[in-house]
Amino acid sequence: MNAQSSPDAEKVSYQVSRKVLVKIWWKRWMLRPRVLVSLTVMVVLMVIFLFQDGGVEIGGYILLGIVITVPFNIYRALAKAIDNDSMWTDRKTLEFSHSGIVTTGPDWKNEWPWKRFKKLSEDADYFYLVLSNANGIASVIPKTAFTPEQQDKFRECAKGLNG
Repeated sequence: MNAQSSPDAEKVSYQVSRKVLVKIWWKRWMLRPRVLVSLTVMVVLMVIFLFQDGGVEIGGYILLGIVITVPFNIYRALAKAIDNDSMWTDRKTLEFSHSGIVTTGPDWKNEWPWKRFKKLSEDADYFYLVLSNANGIASVIPKTAFTPEQQDKFRECAKGLNG
């Protein structure tokens, strides 16, 4: 793929702050069904254990500690991952076409065909390009970087990802 030489290529520039990226990644990670089910099971067991006699309530306190610390530890791990690789928060230029995307930063360049991505999702403010369904981590692209026409073209180029 060589999106740079493609005549239909569009180019946008953007930067996502550490604070925004950690918040988005944490929320996406915590709202995964596997995580929600696990935490719910722990809370139910915690309540059951806390109302038991004979020393079983200690298990409830242990589960309480786990339920409280897991979200905090996930936040710290995601923040550390972002801090360890400036590529996540560098100013970027994204060039996209029907063949794929090319993302360029100050001292790096990534070129990806669309088939490499698992999914494109979006909310009111961002596009999310998902590389793996396993961890909920996604490339975050602010919609403000695009003109309305470029947003439509970006969706069109990525339309095969939502299946």
